[in-house]
Amino acid sequence: MKKPQHIIWCIGLLLFLLSSLKAQIPSQGFSFVFMTDIHLTRDDYAVEGFRKALAVASDLKPDFIITGGDLVMDALDCDYQHAIDQYDLYLGTISNSPIPFYNAMGNHEIWGWQNKHLRQEEWEDYGKNLFKRRIGPPNYSFDHKGWHFVVINGIEYNDSTSYVGWASDETLDFIQNDLKNVPVGMPIILITHIPLITLEAQWEKGALACNHPMEVIGNSKEVLECFPAHSLRLVLQGHLHYYEKMEIDGIIFITGGAVCGAWWKGNYRVTDEGFVLIRINGEYCQTQYIDYGWEAMR
Repeated sequence: MKKPQHIIWCIGLLLFLLSSLKAQIPSQGFSFVFMTDIHLTRDDYAVEGFRKALAVASDLKPDFIITGGDLVMDALDCDYQHAIDQYDLYLGTISNSPIPFYNAMGNHEIWGWQNKHLRQEEWEDYGKNLFKRRIGPPNYSFDHKGWHFVVINGIEYNDSTSYVGWASDETLDFIQNDLKNVPVGMPIILITHIPLITLEAQWEKGALACNHPMEVIGNSKEVLECFPAHSLRLVLQGHLHYYEKMEIDGIIFITGGAVCGAWWKGNYRVTDEGFVLIRINGEYCQTQYIDYGWEAMR
């Protein structure tokens, strides 16, 4: 007896979908490095320190390095030429690295928000525009060996504090539109400078302490609510200069310490100068904080 044509068609479609799902499961292992809060400057032997971090990272043979923002010491409150000099120093230093770089924007890459003497309309590179011109878009994504990486901006202007942690409508729209092209089963890593979730305030001040609006993304719930139909596995965060790792509902949140420690003056509280090594094996990841051996010089 012949099977009805529509049944044969449905079986074929099911087999195709199953084969497509199987193809989405990553089969290649790889590693990458997350370096955040570099705060590069010509002072305090910072260039030598950063070069040492790059050398140690290179020995680990990662596929690439993702930075978590605050690449330069500070462009928020400086003149234009000093901001350009800091960008030149950072970009010139990483240009000598054989490892590819993906950069996130930190609050200290934003030019002029703390300089009340600047008139925004007179400067094309004011605010985030300098980062956009010299490095690239604050929101972007890429794929690597079966994993999807999403880099976002969670920094917005504020009259009283110069900035706060907040994901704008532009950022939320970017995430939602980006995920439309990501297969449901594909593992995702999210990178943000200002943390979505942190226990720093509770660690420092006690269990009832509140987070400051400059230290976390205030609408982090809206960011995470973009992902329920997708496989968000890891969130990499910076800004706070200390290392923490927590897991909530299968999502690992890592605040990645700081390459510069306490702005090249030594370790910061309980965290040495360092970066995070992430090893990917199939659908799983292992993380390790690497103290790269820098001793502050005075």
